[in-house]
Amino acid sequence: MSRDNSAASGLQSPRRLATGLITLLILLVSSGSYFAYQQLLKLYTQPISQQQSSDLNFSAATLSRELGHLRDLTLMIKRSPPVRIALNPYRSLDRNLLQRELIRFSRDHALISQVRWIDASGEERVRINFASGESEIVPPEELQNKANRYYFQQAMAYAPGQVYISPLDLNIERGQIERPLKPTIRAAIRTTEAETMREGVFVINYDLRALLNSIRTTYSDKSATEIINTTGFWLLSRAPEQEWGQILGKPEARLNRQLPKLWQQVNARSSANNVYLAGRIWSWERLALIERPGQGPEVLILLTSSSEDLFAGITGQLKLLVSLCALAVLALGSWLILLFMRSEARQRQLYQRINQEHQKLQQAHHSLVTAHRRQSVLQEELVETRKLSSLGMMVAGVAHELNTPTGGALMVLSSVEGQLSELEKSQGSSQQQAALARARQGMELATRNLNQVSRLITSFKRLALDRAVEEIRDVDLNDLVSDLKLALSPLLKKSPVTLEIDIPDNIRLYSHPGIISQILQNLIDNALTHAYTQQQSGQITLSARPIDASGSVLELSVADDGAGIAPGIRDTIFDPFVTSGRGRGHTGLGLHLVHQWVHRLLHGSIEVQSEPGRGSCFILRIPVDSRLSAEQ
Repeated sequence: MSRDNSAASGLQSPRRLATGLITLLILLVSSGSYFAYQQLLKLYTQPISQQQSSDLNFSAATLSRELGHLRDLTLMIKRSPPVRIALNPYRSLDRNLLQRELIRFSRDHALISQVRWIDASGEERVRINFASGESEIVPPEELQNKANRYYFQQAMAYAPGQVYISPLDLNIERGQIERPLKPTIRAAIRTTEAETMREGVFVINYDLRALLNSIRTTYSDKSATEIINTTGFWLLSRAPEQEWGQILGKPEARLNRQLPKLWQQVNARSSANNVYLAGRIWSWERLALIERPGQGPEVLILLTSSSEDLFAGITGQLKLLVSLCALAVLALGSWLILLFMRSEARQRQLYQRINQEHQKLQQAHHSLVTAHRRQSVLQEELVETRKLSSLGMMVAGVAHELNTPTGGALMVLSSVEGQLSELEKSQGSSQQQAALARARQGMELATRNLNQVSRLITSFKRLALDRAVEEIRDVDLNDLVSDLKLALSPLLKKSPVTLEIDIPDNIRLYSHPGIISQILQNLIDNALTHAYTQQQSGQITLSARPIDASGSVLELSVADDGAGIAPGIRDTIFDPFVTSGRGRGHTGLGLHLVHQWVHRLLHGSIEVQSEPGRGSCFILRIPVDSRLSAEQ
C-alpha cells in the first residue's frame, strides 16, 4: 500500500519531477564543464610548461657551470709558483711578477673583471682591471683602501685554505655604484706567512652581465626566467627597472610586495610547475648555488612565467569551447527530459487502469493473509506441544536420576541416627567404637551420594545454553590446548592412556575459548571413560587443521583407538540421556551438551566416525571467526 501511494504521489507531481531533473542536469553539466575546462587547460598549457621546465634547467645549468669553478680558480691563483715568489715575506713585494702572472691567468677566463691583492691593512697593492679582453694595470696612486668592505673582512676571518664567495650584488667603485650596473660576485682567499706568503687577501671580481644576458636571450611569450633572492628582490627580471631593489633603495620592487599569493606558494614549495596565478602560468625552482662554511648555501629562486596575453588567449578560447559544449549538452538533456515527461504522462493514464486491478488483488491478498495467519497459529501450537513433550521427558529423566542418590542418602542418614541412639544407651567402649565407625562410613556414603546429586544438577543446568555466558575473544589454539592438557594431567597420570597433540603453530581463533575448551575436555573424558577398560593402555589424539584455502574454517578431531561405539546408539549418540554407562552413574548429557555448544554457540558442525573394536573419532568443523558466522 505504501509503495503504491508513493508512486501515485510521484506521478501526480510532474512539475516537481521536471524541476528536479532540470536542476540535476544543470549541476551535472556545470561540474562536467569545470572538469573538462581544467583538463583542457592542462593539455593546452603542457607545451608552455615543458618550455618553462627547459628554460629553468638551462638557467640552473648555466649558473652552476659558470659559478661552480670559482673556488678552483681562486685556489689555482694562490698556488701558482710565480705568485708565491712575488708574495714571499722574506723579500720585497715583486709587483711586476705578480701583475704578469695575474694577467696571464685571467686572460683565459672571460667572466673575470678584476683581480687584486690586498694587504692585511686593507690597502690594494696590486689591481688589474679587465674589459673587452684587454687588461689594465691600475697605477699605485689610484689604488684604494678596502678595509671597510664586507668581502675583505669576511675573507680575513676565514681559515687560510678556505675560499670566501660573496653574495651576488652590484660593483661599487670609490663608494658609488658603478654605472651601467655591473652585477658582480667575488671570490677571496687569504695569504699568510705560515704559507710563506705575505699576509693579505686575493680578491677576484666576476662580471655576471654576460651570464645574465645569456639567460635573458631565452625570453619568449611562453617563458621568461627571472632570478630572485630569498628576501623577494629581483636580481634578473623581465622588467629591468625592478632589478636590484635592495641595493638601489626600491623596497617595493620585490615579489612578496607585488604578488604576495605567489610568494607564499614559492616559500611553501621548493619547486613547482604549471601554476596558474595572476593571469600567468608560473614555474619555479630553488637553486643552492654557493656553500659558505658555517652559514649554509646561498639560495636563489629561478622563476619563469608566461605573458599575460598568452594565458588570456588560451583561457578565452577554452571558455568559449566549453560553454558551447555545455549549451549543446543542456539542449540535448532538455529534449530528453521532455521525452521522459511525455512518457510519464502516458504512465499516469496506465496507472489509473492498473489501480482498478490493484484493488481486486488487494482483496485476494487479504484473504491469503488471513489463511496464512491461521496456518501460522496452528504451526506455533504444534511446536509448543512438541516442546512441552520434550520437556516432560527431560524432567522425568531428571527426577529418576535424582531419586536414587537422594533416597540412598536418606536411608543412610536414618541408619546413622539409629546407631547414634544405641551409642547413647551403650556403656562398652568397643560398642561405641564400632557404632562410631559405622556412623563414619554412613556419613561418607551420604557425602558421595550428595556429591552425585550436585553433579547431576550441574549437568542439568548446562542444558540451558546461555549465549551471554562467555564473550567472544581472540585466542591462540595451542595455548588453549596446552592449558587443557595441564588441567587434565592429574587424570591422565592415573590412566595408562596417553594424550597426543597434533596442532600446527599460529592457529588463532576469534571465538568462545571457554566453550571450545569444555567441548574438548568432554570428548577426552568421554574417550577415557567409555573407550577403554580399566588399566587398558591406548592413545587419544587431538588434532587440528584448516580445511579450506582461505583458512576460515577449522577442523578439530578427537580420536581414540579404544572399543568404539555400539551400532545401536551411534545414530543417537548426541541425543539427551543416551549413554552406555548409566550403570556407572553417567547421565547421557555430555555429548548432547557438546552438540548444542558446537551448533548454537560456535555455529559449526560435529560428526562421529566409529567402528566396534577400532576406536572412534569425533570431528568438529567450526569457523575461525565466530562473529562473521553469527552475522550470516
